[in-house]
Amino acid sequence: MRRPSKHQYYMNLAREASTRATCDRAHVGCVLVRFSKRGDSIVATGYNGAPSGHPHCDEVGHDMENGHCVRAVHAERNAIYQCARIGVSADGAVAYCTVMPCVKCTEALHSAGVRLVYFEQLYKSMSDDDVSRIRLYVKAGMDFCYLVDGEVVDATPRVWISLNRIRPRTEVEESSLFLLNL
Repeated sequence: MRRPSKHQYYMNLAREASTRATCDRAHVGCVLVRFSKRGDSIVATGYNGAPSGHPHCDEVGHDMENGHCVRAVHAERNAIYQCARIGVSADGAVAYCTVMPCVKCTEALHSAGVRLVYFEQLYKSMSDDDVSRIRLYVKAGMDFCYLVDGEVVDATPRVWISLNRIRPRTEVEESSLFLLNL
């Protein structure tokens, strides 16, 4: 058996965290990792689901607004909230997310000090406005790296986003895409 790369290892942990999701509309996981010369450390994990102490979607159904379940807290924010609960800073951590963070989660990660996000799927309902808002965080120094099988396929500033997929620039038509880093 081949030893997984660090990207594969941490993305595998994010996938494992996603199995704990309690909103069956999406199973998303996030792992916050701090890298240092002394070694790597997992800071926190998160998955999407109802806030602690509240009924779960898979028990009582979804609370839908504009096509989104608002009962569930996203995985990235749950990882940040876990940091707060245990008294650990997310500043300087790297996020491994099974799905690219939505705008609100990108904002939360940036505010918590995360500047690098690895992901393997695009958030499915990203609008033109969302892409414009994410550009602001890229301009402020946040980077996004697309992983396929644990290997970096493309990274900001070369990542292009369409509303349904993310691919390296050479694989898609420029007319229907938006460059993240202007």
